Amino acid sequence: MAASTRGDAVRIGGNPGLGSWKVVLVVTAVCGGVLSAFPGAAYVALGLGEWSWVLGFLTAWAIIAGALLLGLHLAYGGLVWYPSERAVELRGRRVPVDSITEAWRSLSSSGTATYVVYRFVSTEGPSVRLLVAGRPMKGLDSGGVKALARFVRELPLVVPDAQASPLGDEGGPRLTDRQRAAAVSFTTGGGKSRVGRETLLTELGADEPRNGESQENAAPAPDVPAYLPPASTRRHRPAGDRVVISAREAARLEREWEADDQHAERMLAADPGRAQTYRRLFFWLTAGSLAVAVIAIVLAIVGEDSSDGLLGSVDDDLVVALIIGPGLLALLFYIGLCAAADAQLRHVRRLGRRWLDERSRDDPEVRTRGLAASLLAAWVGSALRLRSVLAFLLCLLGSFVVIASVFFFTDDSPLGGALCLAVGVALVVVGVLLFLRVQRRKRADAEQLVLLGGWRVLPPDIER
Repeated sequence: MAASTRGDAVRIGGNPGLGSWKVVLVVTAVCGGVLSAFPGAAYVALGLGEWSWVLGFLTAWAIIAGALLLGLHLAYGGLVWYPSERAVELRGRRVPVDSITEAWRSLSSSGTATYVVYRFVSTEGPSVRLLVAGRPMKGLDSGGVKALARFVRELPLVVPDAQASPLGDEGGPRLTDRQRAAAVSFTTGGGKSRVGRETLLTELGADEPRNGESQENAAPAPDVPAYLPPASTRRHRPAGDRVVISAREAARLEREWEADDQHAERMLAADPGRAQTYRRLFFWLTAGSLAVAVIAIVLAIVGEDSSDGLLGSVDDDLVVALIIGPGLLALLFYIGLCAAADAQLRHVRRLGRRWLDERSRDDPEVRTRGLAASLLAAWVGSALRLRSVLAFLLCLLGSFVVIASVFFFTDDSPLGGALCLAVGVALVVVGVLLFLRVQRRKRADAEQLVLLGGWRVLPPDIER
């Protein structure tokens, strides 16, 4: 949302709930219907008769809608920009535009919800978070995006220092703010990073005008952010921090990518890795164990309905064993499958680094072009499946132990209950810490993907 206010002032952003009233209406209606029983029962006790449940729904709806809109207002705000005065109003406080030297970009994704948020911070203290794009909650419209791009052009944002090499090489290449923002986009669940002005303008689709192009003719924001790597020194011309190559150079790049892929496929065929065999073995063992458990469940149901069924004369304990035993084996085999899959990805990653080192000796530009697609896929997939499964199992087991502690307390065994509760809480805490560590490793993997992928991941622009 972008609206002109008095004079030349421009309002950018605001409460996203007001612009997404249909989503708010549906969410509050569903939640209000589920929770209306509580105020409805209170109205029944007050003797309001047949109107109690209607009033209960309306009460629940109003409370949930108000809480949702208030939460969105506190989470996201708007700003009022005064171009002629070089001032901006953040959360009701007016500060100079030149005081906004820090900007953060965050992306969050879970299921069908994805949101891109910018946060602008003034050296005088106030800050504001703008919902730029998202679904199902809507962000800025096209006018708001253009106004935000004009506002960003005026900001003296300090570009963050290049981050240490995610490959662990102290003398290796460092990530720029644009590459860090791209790594956030590739990280499962998203994250945040500090960004400079050019990175924001690139994502908003409104780069610095060139060749007399007016700001009003700037391209609208693209659906998919286009992050570009820093320019190298051969076969292309830098335009700011952008990389532009001709159509002839683009065709040559395609041929070089094809040659790289063929060379990498030959390396993979020569050394496929032993973990691939174990991965297939554990997959079929897991599928077979689950099939046995499912068949046992089906036969048990048939035996219950028919006294002369196949399992009608079989002991119930044996039926339970036929179900639980293969189920537990399937879990163990799945853990083995995760371990083998992680080992296979680590093997391909080692091959990828070796391929890049060997290939770059004959062709130094291979690092700019990026790792071959078949090898780069090892960084797209997660090599942390085993840790994720173990973290989930620890949390699940800890939850069961905490629930079990209740029975100790009810049986007048406070010592056993306290011990059981402590063990359960400890298991849950360890599981959560393991989850957090897995998330940090995923971010590091995404940064390696951006760095090793080169133009494969962050392609250059083609000159028109």
